[in-house]
Order: sequence, then C-alpha cells, then structure tokens
Amino acid sequence: MANFKTHVAIAAIASTGVAAFIAGLGTVTYGQAAVLAGLGLLGGILPDIDSDNSNAIDIVFNLVSTFFTGIAFLMTYEAYHPLVALIACVVTFIVVRFPVQWIFAKFTVHRGAFHSILAAFMMGLLFTVVADIMFETGEVIAWFAGLFVTLGYLVHLLLDEIYSVDFSNVRIKKSFGTAVKPLSMEYPVGSVVFAALAGGLYYLTPDIGPFIQLALDPTSVRAL
Repeated sequence: MANFKTHVAIAAIASTGVAAFIAGLGTVTYGQAAVLAGLGLLGGILPDIDSDNSNAIDIVFNLVSTFFTGIAFLMTYEAYHPLVALIACVVTFIVVRFPVQWIFAKFTVHRGAFHSILAAFMMGLLFTVVADIMFETGEVIAWFAGLFVTLGYLVHLLLDEIYSVDFSNVRIKKSFGTAVKPLSMEYPVGSVVFAALAGGLYYLTPDIGPFIQLALDPTSVRAL
C-alpha cells in the first residue's frame, strides 16, 4: 500500500485542486477553500486511523484530538469561565489522544471496515453534521465539508488499491481488493455499525437542496 507521506501528498494535491477550482468559480471564498482543502487532507489520512503502523496512527490521532479540542473550545469559551474552557480542552485532547486511540488500536484491524466506501461516506456525513451544527456554516458549506472529507478518504482507498498492483513485475499483490470495497464482509459488525451511523447522521444533515442547486448551476447560488 502507499506510505503515509504519499497519502498526505496526493490528498493535498487533489483537495487543493478541487478547492481552487470551486473558489475560481466564485462558489466559495478562498478562505473557505483553504479550510475545505484541509478537510480533504484530513479525509486522506483518516483510513489509517486503524493502521498497524504506530507512527501513522499517532499522527492521525494527534490531528483528530486537535480537531475535537477545537470543538470543545467553541462549545465552552463563551458559556463558561476561561479556566473551565481550558480544562475542557485539555481533557478532550487527552481522552481522545490516549484512551480512544488505545481502543481503536485494540479493537480494529487495518483494512477492515474503515477501508470501505461505506466508511468514506459515513465520515463525510459526520463532518457535514459537525460543520452544520457545531460551526453553523450553513447548508452549502456543510455539505462541501463532508464532500471534501469523503473525497480525501476515497483518494486514500484508491491509492492503496493502485499500490496493490506491482507494475514492474506485472503481478497483483495479495492486498488487491482489500482497500476499495463497498463494505467489509470480513468484518460485518463494523459494517453494520457504520451503516447505522450513516443512516442516523443523514437524518441530522441540513437541507441538501441548495447544494444540489449549486452543483447543477454554479452561478445560481453562492456559499458565502
């Protein structure tokens, strides 16, 4: 499979290219495009959240912990005393970075349920809901956030599948077919959980109508 640096580089190129394109159309601002590109990059490394490589999972969980720490800050800094907000941020980072990471390492298998198209769309829906409810971005930007996470996620899966083919020796490695799959039949419990989460998250997503209208006619709606 592709190494971590390759995943980061290709996800960054793909997400930045798409973000620059929609910014050029005037659909989003360049500031919004930069955030979307960052979400695409995050999506490009999320499948390695179940990696057997300690360095990869450490990097992923550092980013994920920082993300949730930011959410904790946004939820507490206005409503509570600054010291309470600081404690909430520190506790959030520590909990996600260590106990949650340990649980993932203990109970997940690399290229299991997380390496599936179902997981990619579930993660996209999760970030759509987070963007809409936590950050109040509005419908269009919320859907763009989820789309970019899914884009980066799928780029990761495709890279792993491409690297399963040894072009120099013209052979297919044993790992071929384990990266891009609709869902994991080998780990059905994980797939059922992801399907249930996707269904619940979709119920919480904002109206998709403005996003579809924008996709059909980029000049009709602005996400600003």
